[in-house]
Amino acid sequence: MKLRHWMWSLALVFWTVLGSAAQNFGIEAGSRIGKIELGISRTQVLKLLGKATASYALEDKHYLGDLWAGKGTGNNVWVTYRNGIVWQIKVTSPKFSTTTGLTSQSSLSEIRRHHKNLTRSRFFKTSGEGYAIDYYDDVDAGIAFEFINLKASEQPKAFEPYAIIVHEAGEAVLPDDSEEPAT
Repeated sequence: MKLRHWMWSLALVFWTVLGSAAQNFGIEAGSRIGKIELGISRTQVLKLLGKATASYALEDKHYLGDLWAGKGTGNNVWVTYRNGIVWQIKVTSPKFSTTTGLTSQSSLSEIRRHHKNLTRSRFFKTSGEGYAIDYYDDVDAGIAFEFINLKASEQPKAFEPYAIIVHEAGEAVLPDDSEEPAT
């Protein structure tokens, strides 16, 4: 009886390890989010993630992108390509985390503890209802943190964590075309 119990326990551990290995929720600044790495082709991304929910173009910047929407969960993945190669990756799911434990829901104070050289840029989303977006970008590391304020006109300081973006180290985060720099 003890042997059977031990074997079931071992099988459970084995399946747990296999299941977690199949899911990759790691974020490496300037490198990757999950299985998607900067520098791989759009074809490789589509093989890994399947058909995108939507595709988009950033008009004046010669960039194309794909969006995988999380069916009502708000957990989305955006992959932006330059010449068919992954240039930037953005996730909203808090399942993804850096080696220091930062997620898309980390506070600005948590982020600043690990990233001392953040540059803030503010944008206003002009499509739809419109809202404010702050990017806190560690350009040298290749990672940015997006905070949004859906009530910018009523509560100008009500920014909430929204997404993590990995981009090429040394290059600034690339905002959406519908985002205008705030004055």
